[in-house]
Parts: sequence; structure tokens; C-alpha cells
Amino acid sequence: MAFEIRNDRSPQGRKPLQKEREEYFRLMELGYRSQAACRMVGINRRTGKGWQNGTNPTGRNVGAPPVTVVPRYSPSSRFLSPDERIHIADRVVAQN
Repeated sequence: MAFEIRNDRSPQGRKPLQKEREEYFRLMELGYRSQAACRMVGINRRTGKGWQNGTNPTGRNVGAPPVTVVPRYSPSSRFLSPDERIHIADRVVAQN
């Protein structure tokens, strides 16, 4: 894994915790829960929740918009895929 938790936890300037945020969302996309992703990245659980839900503006800081993750389409094995439907339709036509 290319990501490593920083040893120096001093403020990062204009782009605070950018690598941690990217790694957090990568882990979330892989299916980890927020608490586990926060622990793996080395951030507070509330920080992860703020990233996921959008942070509230405080003082001069502008709040970040919430992140919307589009779930990948994975059809349930309970339903037929379009290819399976076409195959069945072709077999029905061939029998008649």
C-alpha cells in the first residue's frame, strides 16, 4: 500500500490532510465502514464523518460540500441479466 500515516501531525497549510482524505474515500469505496477507514488512515472518527457528510463552516473557513458516492451497479443474482433474457427469448422462438 502506497499510503502511509504521517509521523509529523503539524498543520498542513492550504490543503490539510489531502492524502488522508483521498485514502479515506478509497477505503470507503472498497467497502470499509467509516470507523474502520478512519482507524486505518489515522484520523479522528469525527473528521471522517465531516468529510463524508460535508463539514460545517466555522469562522472564516468555508464548509466543504458533502461527498456523494455513486454506488457501482451490481445486479443481484436473483434477477436475470439482459443477456440471459435475450438467450431465453431466442430459445423460446427457436422451439416454436
